[in-house]
Amino acid sequence: MIPSMLSLYRRHTKNCPHTKRTQQRCQCPIWVDGMHQGERVNHSMDTRDMVAARRDLTRLEMGDPDAVAIPALSLAVAAWLEELESRNLAAGTIEKHKQDAKALLDWAKAEAIRSIAACTLEAIRRYRAAWSFA
Repeated sequence: MIPSMLSLYRRHTKNCPHTKRTQQRCQCPIWVDGMHQGERVNHSMDTRDMVAARRDLTRLEMGDPDAVAIPALSLAVAAWLEELESRNLAAGTIEKHKQDAKALLDWAKAEAIRSIAACTLEAIRRYRAAWSFA
């Protein structure tokens, strides 16, 4: 098992007087950042309570899959396609996006990229480099 290197921080809002991750004396949302099971993680803990966030982080590090939901890439792509359809775009436009999404998911599966956290800038560059124009 690959060890976790995760840390909690507050993601300060526009109205918060604090600006640094190390500043904790506010009620801004708590996020987690680092590496977990070989994948990059940087997402909301869905709480502003540091005690609850630490509890969930401990559960995550102990291997509890229900501790914190790391969004799956496939779910994010599905939500994106739903959003496109809700905008009443032309059928051809939506179909093209569906083809692109399928190509992305096929590539991600081959690269063992399962979560949004693993979809880094470097990964996207590799995906773009793999495109062929036929």
